[in-house]
Amino acid sequence: MEQNGVKMPVEVRGTSIENTFIIPVIFNYKGVDKCIETIYNYNKNFRIYLIDQTEGGKCAYLQDKVHLYIKTCRNLGFAKAMNTGIVIAMRESEYITLCNDDVEFVHKDWFPNVKEYFEKRPEILGINPASIKAFTPDRTKDWMPYKEKYTEDDIKYLFEPKAGTDCEFTYHPTWFFEGAMMFCTVFPSKAFDIVGLLDEGFFPGCFTGETTIKIYNSVNNKIITSFSNLVKNYKDKKFYVSSYDVRLQKEVRAEASNPRKTKEVTHLIEIELENGSTFQCTPEHLLLTSIGKSKYIQAKDCIINKDNPMPLISNTGIQRIKSGKHIKLDTPVPVYDLTVDKYHNFALSSGIIVHNSSEDYDWCRRCYALGYRMGHFNGAWVYHHWLTSKNAFDWNSGEKEKYRAYPAFPDKWKSEEEPEPDIYGKKGKMDKPTFVVPL
Repeated sequence: MEQNGVKMPVEVRGTSIENTFIIPVIFNYKGVDKCIETIYNYNKNFRIYLIDQTEGGKCAYLQDKVHLYIKTCRNLGFAKAMNTGIVIAMRESEYITLCNDDVEFVHKDWFPNVKEYFEKRPEILGINPASIKAFTPDRTKDWMPYKEKYTEDDIKYLFEPKAGTDCEFTYHPTWFFEGAMMFCTVFPSKAFDIVGLLDEGFFPGCFTGETTIKIYNSVNNKIITSFSNLVKNYKDKKFYVSSYDVRLQKEVRAEASNPRKTKEVTHLIEIELENGSTFQCTPEHLLLTSIGKSKYIQAKDCIINKDNPMPLISNTGIQRIKSGKHIKLDTPVPVYDLTVDKYHNFALSSGIIVHNSSEDYDWCRRCYALGYRMGHFNGAWVYHHWLTSKNAFDWNSGEKEKYRAYPAFPDKWKSEEEPEPDIYGKKGKMDKPTFVVPL
């Protein structure tokens, strides 16, 4: 079929292509070719859609290596870039893999194992394979170093159960954990019919470089720093932020990562609080309010009613907005954000709690609200360069009690040492992953 001279995919769903990889690129244009190379090495019957968001089209040299190349006029953000590929892939592909540009595939069995697990668990709509550098209980070490090519002995080693330092098992290849980070997530195409596309409103929330937040460094010193300084000095360092546990309604300290410039904008919201502090953010950024059982509301909607100031949750109590206004700029300015994997929020120096940029958050919430599941599967592996040991899950922190593990293929790796299926659920199961909060 052709439309305006452009060949369009045939309107036949899930009959021709087994798996389509959608890869947005904005910064890692020198590394994405390795991702593409490993897709060719370890996959069959696939398509690759490359969404080039770089300035000047720096990925144009890869056009002959992918099946669909899209050059965008600007940075669309994770959600819109992925959705651009999803709506096309749904017409011809049985499965869709949303893939970061710094992921490398390491073995041909990764996708067959994922597909087999989908067939065994029809209530699951998204599966994240394990990253080789995310297994270890010691956050300073990894089970296996990065290699250009992994041997069959390497892969065999990854399937072997690992003993923990203070528990019977630290890792087992049959485990499936609810909750996923979308660095490489496989979905059956029908998942987007059921849940919908990614919510594009969650990416744009960001702050100006002058906005200050309170952080704690590795020696627990409290520091007030701006976003621009945070990006400059803490890009690859461990630091903590003041966060808020919405479920328990209390302030907590949480590890944060990846402070970054997200884009440039010409539209901002400026908010002044009753305590006199001010900040600027993009109109869509989510602020935590005391409405209901703590509800996130976009900044632009928090300043509508001047006669009834919006009550915002802070780490010192409730703060109300004194005034707010829209700012339109002639010249774009950079805006910034960071990631808090566990609670998905952090406190500005004024104390108010704001959501971090988490493009996959709302999709996960909707997935669970409809009675479906998604999660992290230890029976398939990739290498995610960003997910290094410093960002790995801390198995010895006690948080493992909040995760729920399932046996994936009990017969495939059957052994006398295999742990019972719900080893991490003994002290209380959770029906939802920790990142799902009430709205």
